Amino acid sequence: MTPAEDDFQRLEQNRQQAAEHLGEPPRLKSLAEVIAPVEAAYRDKWARQDAAKAERESTPRGRRIEAAREFLQTKLPKMLQVQSNVLRARCSDEVLEVVDAWQWDAGSLLLCGPTRIGKSTACGVLVRRLLSAGIRAGTDEAGTKLWERARRIEWAHASDLANARKRHPLGENEAPVIESACRASLLILDDLGWDIEPAPICDVLNKRYERGAPTIVTTGLEAARIFERYSEAVARRIFDAGDTKGKIFEFFGKKKPKEHPGQRSLEEKWKQTPDRTTVDPNDDGRYGPKR
Repeated sequence: MTPAEDDFQRLEQNRQQAAEHLGEPPRLKSLAEVIAPVEAAYRDKWARQDAAKAERESTPRGRRIEAAREFLQTKLPKMLQVQSNVLRARCSDEVLEVVDAWQWDAGSLLLCGPTRIGKSTACGVLVRRLLSAGIRAGTDEAGTKLWERARRIEWAHASDLANARKRHPLGENEAPVIESACRASLLILDDLGWDIEPAPICDVLNKRYERGAPTIVTTGLEAARIFERYSEAVARRIFDAGDTKGKIFEFFGKKKPKEHPGQRSLEEKWKQTPDRTTVDPNDDGRYGPKR
């Protein structure tokens, strides 16, 4: 054996001894091997979340919560799709005081005031409150009725109602937006006065008057301007709907909301007017419960 071969054999023996003593050198893991356990943990977490969601949706309360979420995402303006505490911070105390006092039997409201005092935002708070009350209601007949009223609230901008009929093809019944506004248990009619053609809005208010359904109207105009633009007869149809007379509030430079003087003159005429047409007792529920 040559010296070179002897040295090589000695090195190989040393290597084998070191391997026996230290073991095999660590092998670097591939990216797939590193990611696999993390991915498995997330898949398990997602599966548990899906199972919990399916279990929640299988209960009446869970179905109501999902329906309320869909309502907020599809019917409310995007700027109002935030939590109630955020919305309340954007409203003036005077507007919140009026809207917080509203209940299903409180009649209609006309909120007149300048921009940026939170008229529309306060209505968003009200919609969330009514939906939450419907979710918390029980599954008995009274609770179901409260939830059905809450989920049939509609939100419509005045300009959208005014333009809906123009955009709807002739001879194909009424525009869906107008039909939904007429059938709603509560209609939030936002920014009255922005409409160029008031006829569709007058038709909606007239049909809601015949049904006795309440409407909450926001506008940047003074009440006197509303009477001039839509006539006193239309204003009456806003506030004579339902068993409780509506109220007019103006917030132009006032520390506290004040009922408009026209409210008293309208009420005097209402006292001399025959009772409104009652709702058909055989109503199948599509047009709302009898108030």
